[in-house]
Amino acid sequence: APNRKVATMSSLYKNNNTDYLSVQLDKKRVSRSLHTNDYKVAKAIRPDFEKKILLELINGDKPKKTPLRELIDLYLKADHNWRPNTLTLNTRLLKGYLKNGFPSHPTTKSMVIRVLNACKKWGFKQKLISGFESIPGGNNYEARTRVFTKSELDLMFEKITPKHFNLFVQFAYYSGARSGEIRRISKENVFDDYIVVFGKAGKRVVKLNKQARNIIADIELWDYTVNYVQ
Repeated sequence: APNRKVATMSSLYKNNNTDYLSVQLDKKRVSRSLHTNDYKVAKAIRPDFEKKILLELINGDKPKKTPLRELIDLYLKADHNWRPNTLTLNTRLLKGYLKNGFPSHPTTKSMVIRVLNACKKWGFKQKLISGFESIPGGNNYEARTRVFTKSELDLMFEKITPKHFNLFVQFAYYSGARSGEIRRISKENVFDDYIVVFGKAGKRVVKLNKQARNIIADIELWDYTVNYVQ
């Protein structure tokens, strides 16, 4: 029987200012980001990407069995449109997990679980792993103990002055953070729904509820001495 002719076609195109390569084999088509917006670079790396995609189309797209350490490295190097602070924290959480396992502090542990689950989910979508089971506990934050009645809180928040220090007290209450952890907190340690603090127990993550987020969103961060807050 004569050999069947195989129709192949490839093309470069842009999507969100990023160059992509599309390769078609018969009726199957695969597109891949070239991770560049420079057309000259895209043309230079096109042949290698084209070969890889053709092999994938010919042999079938089989998920890999990427080791966790390698998967984490690939995840951290990929473009997730994170802010620099988010990349720094996720790197610390994942590298810390590889070295020491889960931390004992419940809030920090929950952060590790969330990032680890996100990493594995990404790896599965990228066909770097064949499957994964989501680890439970990503929303288990340390419970805060309420020691004031509502009337006591209202009185305290009304009487404490000046206003900037009043907000410091409110933030400490709503976040559950210790005064020594937040009296000189810096902007690079403030994230959308949590802060990274440093205290006697070392570095930890403090989850912020709605009240705490509202306070820190519009405040000039505090720079108090230990004597001032005592």
